[in-house]
Amino acid sequence: MQIPASLMMAAAVTLAQGSAAPPPHPLQLPPAGSIALSYTLTLLAIPFGHIDYEARFEGARYKAEIHFRTSGLAALLWKARIDATAEGRATPEALFPESYTSRSLTQAGAQRSVRVNYSAKGAPSMTADPPYDLSLYPVTNAQKQGTVDPVTAISSVIAGLSASAREPCGKTLAVFDGRRRYDIAFSFIREEQDSEGAGAHPRVCKAEYRHIAGLKQDVVDVSAVPAMYATFVDASGETRSYTFARTIWSSFLWGAVNAKLSEAKLDGKSVPFAQ
Repeated sequence: MQIPASLMMAAAVTLAQGSAAPPPHPLQLPPAGSIALSYTLTLLAIPFGHIDYEARFEGARYKAEIHFRTSGLAALLWKARIDATAEGRATPEALFPESYTSRSLTQAGAQRSVRVNYSAKGAPSMTADPPYDLSLYPVTNAQKQGTVDPVTAISSVIAGLSASAREPCGKTLAVFDGRRRYDIAFSFIREEQDSEGAGAHPRVCKAEYRHIAGLKQDVVDVSAVPAMYATFVDASGETRSYTFARTIWSSFLWGAVNAKLSEAKLDGKSVPFAQ
């Protein structure tokens, strides 16, 4: 059971699926500034770790990172961590990664790293240390074309570049993480009643993991209740909006993982939300 890979998949699907459609607005670059989100993870109702997301949007550039750590009893039985970073260009329509790096510590204590480089021409290229034998689970260059990494996929939703009036929970995302190629397809379940701290337009959305090629993953189902659409006015009077999930559960063949938002910060300032 590849638990570290599974948890990274949970992080990718978890955050990405919480999209709520913002009010219609002209195409514009993602909001300048920073956003940080912290989630507490439980497995079968037992706390076992944390996922932290942080991104910075500056002009036509972005840089984002995700960190996973075990904690509590899980850290005594299974100490693990995953760190992933992506950066690239930002446009009014989408985020275009230039590089993606993932580093992990396995259950046996081995260090692993994967780097995916993107270019304007051709398919993304991957290097790994130690190298992976992907001969049994190949991903063709054609399957890699038009993809983004997991961290960029998450960031495109949070920056409001995925949802639309036609697809209120976000468009299907084509993802390549260096070892596996998959789609994350979103579907709208229902709208939630606005409540204090819930953000604007809270919705219940579902994300489906669709394996395309490469190493397989045992994600069964992912849902969120509800999404938060947060509007922030900074000191200069600029209004900036982000979308992120407040509560998510991911069902795997080996159990159900729940992620609950424990803290959200915009430009270093805490955002109040309903518990």
